[in-house]
Amino acid sequence: MEILEINVTANGERLDKFLSENSELSKLKALADAVYSPQFEEKAASLVCGTLPFAKARQAAAAALLGEQTASLLEKPNNILAVEYIAAANKFGCSFELNAVERCGAGYNETELKGEGFASAAAIRELIKNGDSFKRLVPQAVSELYTSDTADEKRLETALLSQLRRLSVQDIAAAPDISEGLENRIYSAVRSAKSTDELLELIRTKRYTNARLKRTIMSLFLGVKAEHTAEPPPYIRLLACNGRGREILAASNPKLPVVGRAAQLKALDGRAGEIFALERTADDIYGLCFSPARECDQDYKNKIF
Repeated sequence: MEILEINVTANGERLDKFLSENSELSKLKALADAVYSPQFEEKAASLVCGTLPFAKARQAAAAALLGEQTASLLEKPNNILAVEYIAAANKFGCSFELNAVERCGAGYNETELKGEGFASAAAIRELIKNGDSFKRLVPQAVSELYTSDTADEKRLETALLSQLRRLSVQDIAAAPDISEGLENRIYSAVRSAKSTDELLELIRTKRYTNARLKRTIMSLFLGVKAEHTAEPPPYIRLLACNGRGREILAASNPKLPVVGRAAQLKALDGRAGEIFALERTADDIYGLCFSPARECDQDYKNKIF
């Protein structure tokens, strides 16, 4: 998970930091301006219709506006996130200073270890899963936590495929990110796939990224529908904060309820209650990814860090 870190300086100014493979903020800002322009959307749409996959169409449209060198930044996942952070800051008129911190060492999904540099999270997870030494690659203070708190989503594979086999074409069509007949492709693939990897291979096309297909499959498994994601979140979930963070929260006037403890969410009704029910179910199912498996209602037992 990528983190947007918000710091408050001594004079009260905000400096927002994020990781990206490229730290040239001017190029990232130029991309953020370009990808949300009408010219870009028109160009990208025409390229997608021409059978280019979305990611390549997006990059080609950026190249037409800004040149190949700047557009090539969109090949890297953290650069893409950086562009979205900047675009969101522009959209909401944020006045704080942005700072792109260059990602060092292995790439986002690289599992190969390169010398003594920084390893990716994917590489560290593989080492833990295989019982290999990893402690030199993580801060000492959290090394034991990494060992005891490693989830393996493969433990859910049979349950996931079982749930998907229950669904009709109409059920699949109600999930987020379903368009252009993808529901029929998924329904057909589910009838024969014997693993999640095989399922992804059967439904993969140039038009859809692997990440999007994984999100769609997980939404189908957890019962998330397009209507659940059609509007902004109904609440803000607070996971961790320090003393200064508590001061800022106390002095702020957020437009959405800020929830620290899950028990507070029980008081929310309407859409907020429905979204939390999905979140709670997802957390309970996720508990089965651990060994030994966790009990339900960890949301209520865990405190803010």
